[in-house]
Amino acid sequence: MIPDRGMASTYRQTVSPILSLATLAVAAAVGAAAPPRPASLDGLDPMVAARIEEAFDATVARPGDADRWLELGRVYHAHQLLGPAAECYAAATERAAGEPKAWYALALARAELGEPRAALAALDEARRLAPGYAPIHWRRGRWLTELGLVDQAELAFRQAIRADPGDPAGPVGLARTLIARGEPREAVPILQQVLSDDPANGVAGQLLGGALRSLGEEKAARRTLALATGMGAYFPDPWHEEILDAATGVGNRLRLASARLARGEVAAVVAELEALRRDHPDDVGLLNKLAEAHLARGAAEPALAVLTAALELDPDEFATLIHLAQAERLRGDVAAALAWADRAVAANPRFWQAHFTRAGLLHRAGRLPECLAALGDAMRAGAHQSPDAWLMRGDAELQLGRWRDAAETFGQAARRFPFLAQAFVGLAYARAEQGELAAARAALAEAAELAGEDATTAAIRARIAEQETGG
Repeated sequence: MIPDRGMASTYRQTVSPILSLATLAVAAAVGAAAPPRPASLDGLDPMVAARIEEAFDATVARPGDADRWLELGRVYHAHQLLGPAAECYAAATERAAGEPKAWYALALARAELGEPRAALAALDEARRLAPGYAPIHWRRGRWLTELGLVDQAELAFRQAIRADPGDPAGPVGLARTLIARGEPREAVPILQQVLSDDPANGVAGQLLGGALRSLGEEKAARRTLALATGMGAYFPDPWHEEILDAATGVGNRLRLASARLARGEVAAVVAELEALRRDHPDDVGLLNKLAEAHLARGAAEPALAVLTAALELDPDEFATLIHLAQAERLRGDVAAALAWADRAVAANPRFWQAHFTRAGLLHRAGRLPECLAALGDAMRAGAHQSPDAWLMRGDAELQLGRWRDAAETFGQAARRFPFLAQAFVGLAYARAEQGELAAARAALAEAAELAGEDATTAAIRARIAEQETGG
């Protein structure tokens, strides 16, 4: 057994070492190598240490069982103990040479250890055993691209597409390879099909925008890049997720929950965190992540219930105060939300999100001068990096009839974020109200190029026409 860290139970201190010695003796008797183990688990979450102990002892007890070695490898891998993970995966392949998951996991560990050739060798074994598993092919394509083997990478991505035409990683990788080889025209229809299937695929959008720009199609490129800004992409890989799911400890589970929330798996995250909460009812970070998940599904009351428990544990925790403001806003109680936002600002005045949350609530309440003052604080704290802060400031200035200030704000936003169509819409509106009709038309043309025409741009166009006729 791995040495106790001083936090385990009496059972671990007495009985478990005896069992571990016995199982090690069994392993030695059958001539099996003992599994690798870290020299020390100091600094690890006690839950992580206990999970490693459990998987280690299970492997020692049945050293000929490839599944035990594979699971121990996953536990090490999930907690970034890559060397021991790779050793366990290699041992699993020795005991079950026909198990593709073991070869695939070994390839992933070797890649993370910076051993691309060894990673590809293991991946080729997995490919031989499971040619229908698309992630094997598109990962192979990525690694070959990194080694400069573009022609081989193209073949790998085409194999990924044949294995699973619905997996976007294959066509996206193929398009990236074609662009790298100087063939953007061939990449364009591939990426357009990906975006037709999934308009939110930001990776495909960025690649398509770059390809169109290289072909001289600037207008289409700008619109595509504008739509792709701030978006990501999710490429499913269930075998890799089995490794991620081996992570334990509250911190690791919360990181996984954040990734799953980003993919929109809200209901599953709520269920998982509720179960985790039963074992860790006093973990404020866990309670806040659970509240975040409730807010993501638009459930203010469950979020408030969780946050009330978090507040009792730590009344000054910044995340709790911010989430309380968001939950009250979702419930429609702006006054209560503002009270929590004020406490958040007092708790952490250097964090721009607190000022920005407060500004948004003041904006919603129609208290526009106060909103602008709060936005000033937010900008000084770092919110100038957020396009939403500039758009809110410009909108408040428009509502106050401060056309010159609004034009300056939206102009700065357009320069900082050239794919932000709303900045050009606001600039057009402000310029039209100033009577600067040529500048208004130019800004409106930029907005239409980025996002097309809609009711807002039509209304501004009508306002420009009215101004031109002296209305």
